[in-house]
Amino acid sequence: RRMRMLFPFHLLLLLSSLAPSIATNEEKEVIKKTCSNDDASDGESSCVQSTPSSLRVPDTCGVVLAPVSENDWRVYSLMDRKRGSPIVPYGDVVQQLADMDIEATSLSGRTWNGQETGGQYEGYDRVDSLVPGIAMMARNNKKPNLLPFVPRVDEAGLTRQKSPGAGSITHYHNYTLFYTKDIGAGEELIMPNRATGGSIEDQPVAEEDENLNLFDLIKTGYCLDNIKPKKSRIKDAGRGAFATRDLEEGTIVAPVPVLPISRAALEFEASDGSPTYQLLLNYCFGSKDSSTVFYPFGPWVNLINHFPKTNVKLQWRNQKTASVSKDGSYVMMLELVATKQIEAGEELYLDYGESWEEAWHQHHQNWEPITDHYSPGFVVDDTIRLLRTEPEQEDHPYPTNVDTSCFYRYSDRTDDEKTAVKEGSSDKVQTFQWKATKGLYDPKHLRPCKVLQRKETANGRSGYAVRMFNRPGLDEAERIPKGKMHLVTHIPRNAIRITDKPGTTDQHLPGAFRHEINLPDDILTPEFMKPFDSQQLNLGNYGSISTDEN
Repeated sequence: RRMRMLFPFHLLLLLSSLAPSIATNEEKEVIKKTCSNDDASDGESSCVQSTPSSLRVPDTCGVVLAPVSENDWRVYSLMDRKRGSPIVPYGDVVQQLADMDIEATSLSGRTWNGQETGGQYEGYDRVDSLVPGIAMMARNNKKPNLLPFVPRVDEAGLTRQKSPGAGSITHYHNYTLFYTKDIGAGEELIMPNRATGGSIEDQPVAEEDENLNLFDLIKTGYCLDNIKPKKSRIKDAGRGAFATRDLEEGTIVAPVPVLPISRAALEFEASDGSPTYQLLLNYCFGSKDSSTVFYPFGPWVNLINHFPKTNVKLQWRNQKTASVSKDGSYVMMLELVATKQIEAGEELYLDYGESWEEAWHQHHQNWEPITDHYSPGFVVDDTIRLLRTEPEQEDHPYPTNVDTSCFYRYSDRTDDEKTAVKEGSSDKVQTFQWKATKGLYDPKHLRPCKVLQRKETANGRSGYAVRMFNRPGLDEAERIPKGKMHLVTHIPRNAIRITDKPGTTDQHLPGAFRHEINLPDDILTPEFMKPFDSQQLNLGNYGSISTDEN
């Protein structure tokens, strides 16, 4: 099946040649000598790592996570980069949380509004999106130097008709970040403010803030581009994580901050009303005996699959203190470590534990293909050129799980039109002509619509007349006034999408596999088996959760 974007690209961004202003090997040798294990001590941001910098920041690394203080970590570029180029030429996955009370968990303030990533139809009332890579680690501010582009959506070959892995992975991937300005080596990377169901305060970058020098970044940081996504070599696994470069044994492949979440907060109902868990559970660490699971984030660490012959393992960042820093606050960061020499292009494998393996084996044995008349919205949209009107659908209906949606902004109407509505025109039916405006094809402007009429022009193109509807999550300025029938004409085919109805995609599939990734006993100590109070925990500041005014 052909993968499709949520909307067509109208902007061609070319990868610029890199001009690496990165520390030389000689400079790195000086760093290693000035940051030996003997120098490290708790609470010192200048030298907090126990692993030599050569095993944390390879010579060709381009992006790092580095500490400003023990509890404040930020993302920096190690290279000069050009405006319009991506941080890396592949994007992150997006995990959609459907109708979940985010504010009651440690995820509060760390999510996007689902409509920002095209996930608005994954829930009935609200959808929140997690983007677990650099986008989640970087601070966000009204003056960003990064811009995310829309994700792709596909099943990675795990269809409900053919694979027991259907519904066990997110369909949203390749959410790519681009530079909005020229970036200098050592400059901090900043994300735009997030639109979310909850309230997120700015994380202002003060004018007096100075970027760390390359010595400090390499001395204390972690490389963030050792991993890239690709189709996994494991059957029914979907996507996997692969090494971007040769990694010697003992290399810290990636930093892995974790957030504690109550298992009960992930309880969910499948599309048939049966009890299950949010898809997010599959990406969490934990134990079947614990009421708490731990959500890991970091570039593509969520894509590392289980395999008996592993080549990576997890360990706490500070081995002598599993989780508690000198001031008593929780600094919850794991490290993903290479347990053998890993070649560039090799897939990374982690041991998920016996409980996970047994659960997957049982699921695989009991799984039966689903034969109902189902086809994902993105597949139907790719297949159909001429959209059917409401009368035509009576004789030739679409699959029951899909509907039509249009790119449309109610706020694009003129002031005179808005005034007419405010004055309460007696006409309940209002008709307007569609027009393309800047930013209209952003996923957040996709809303339900019904095709009423189709007309073909002399050049063979089709124009449509539709009725527009509201949906949960729309900004107040975009909502059609109650009691008004809002008709729009002259809509081109590329402004209409066939989309999934709420609660019908594979992540809502009854019986889809759900199980946390089991952590070994030396990682998940009894201290972590007890419930965590997310309102009292100081989890450290990893970019998007920073509250530092500086």
